[in-house]
Amino acid sequence: MLGQTLHGFSDQPWSTLDQADWEIGLARLTASAGLPLRWVKNHEWKVLCDCFLPQAKIPSAKVLTQRANATLQCDGWTGENHHHLLGFMMTAQRKLHTVKVHDASRDPRTAEELLRQILEAISKIETEWGATVIACTTDASGKSQKAHHLLREKFTHLVVPDCVAHQWNLIVRDLLKVKDDYGVYGDMVQELITWLHSKTQVLAILHEIQMATIGKTLAVLRAVLTHWLSHYLAYHCLLELQPALELLVTKHEATLMSGGDVRSRRKTQTAINTIKNTTFWHAMARWKTLLEPISLMTNVYQAAQARPEHVMISFGFLHFHYSKIENHTDLAACTAVLASAERCWGQCDQEVFIAAVIVNPFYKILPFQKIPLTTHAGLAALFGRLWSHFYNSDAPLDLYTDLEDYMSGSHDFVHIDIYKFALLSCAEKEVCSQVDFSRKFTKIIFRVLRLIQLISGMDCHILGHCLDHFILLPCAFSLSAQILPLASTFLVCLA
Repeated sequence: MLGQTLHGFSDQPWSTLDQADWEIGLARLTASAGLPLRWVKNHEWKVLCDCFLPQAKIPSAKVLTQRANATLQCDGWTGENHHHLLGFMMTAQRKLHTVKVHDASRDPRTAEELLRQILEAISKIETEWGATVIACTTDASGKSQKAHHLLREKFTHLVVPDCVAHQWNLIVRDLLKVKDDYGVYGDMVQELITWLHSKTQVLAILHEIQMATIGKTLAVLRAVLTHWLSHYLAYHCLLELQPALELLVTKHEATLMSGGDVRSRRKTQTAINTIKNTTFWHAMARWKTLLEPISLMTNVYQAAQARPEHVMISFGFLHFHYSKIENHTDLAACTAVLASAERCWGQCDQEVFIAAVIVNPFYKILPFQKIPLTTHAGLAALFGRLWSHFYNSDAPLDLYTDLEDYMSGSHDFVHIDIYKFALLSCAEKEVCSQVDFSRKFTKIIFRVLRLIQLISGMDCHILGHCLDHFILLPCAFSLSAQILPLASTFLVCLA
């Protein structure tokens, strides 16, 4: 008998961390080998464990399935007390948790130190939270990218995407760098906002004007490149303040010019000239319009419900929108946005985002053009590569069989369309219970949604099977040749 002839490692200590690693390994082995969950109850397996690892507790099938996958996010900032902090957050089972906040004021600002903190956070999640970390993301700074590289070398199964919101903020930066006929007015906006913030008397008069005309006070926001949406919101708010600012100059110009030294009066005169400049306000409206699609998509990414398929659809929407702008005055700006989007998409985790669209039963391959990727061979190759990266093994034949059944809606997936439309019906009832159908605009929106559903074979509600894994694989697909987005549908959905 095996137990009578072999001797194991009963004299070696077995910690809680060892047990957690043991359960993680068995869960990965089960998924990678395609084993049924009942295999852990096999008698020969129990004998083998009792002989070699008597301290290890064999997890039940329930434990193997309940161990949650988690993604780790890391970001740093310097507080008002001049302390540099690193925050680590975990997302598991659609819930966000704070893992730890580390004071890194005295730590060296190196990739190696950041890697050490990330490893500590991963260890804490897997031992104290009982979750398995499958992805880790930070911003796209130099030390973060190096830390990503080192982390990928240490844990080959782990995937480390860049923060998509950071990437899209780079698109905003590239757009603001455009110095066409209207580009100079971007600097004038910043100067006007700075002047307004520095003049308490001006703000007080502006408050009185707004209360007398519209009955409320609108904010003057400052645009900061590292704050998502801040440029769009700053321009939007300034445009709303235009009537009040013009009334301020008309009635109180002499008062504004009466105080301060020569330098202060020169800045005030510059601000007054800016407010009187009609071309300036036209440029602001134009910048707001150009920034609006980017801001809309950024708002999707920073939401707690953001999912991987949103990334692919959003890049497609961005390309669709800016490539359709025919105004020659916006040509330089649109070209800059498209080029920046191509660069950001080239650095994205393309294959997993493409797969996320495909595993969404409302999309599958409908948003894509007819390219080799969407053929049976292309899909099999895509999901085979993803499996090999996630589980460090060759994809089992069952994966390709299930993929074929899913795409055709047969066998185990024969009822997926019924389930999909049942969910849509429930969602529609919930929306209808909260919508005032006496409003004409509401009625026409729902009529449009019905037409879109009829034409496209899908509804405007987005249902996604969350793809727990992210991956960075070499992929040279061009954004423009890859996806033909249902832009109008997506816009209505996000409204």
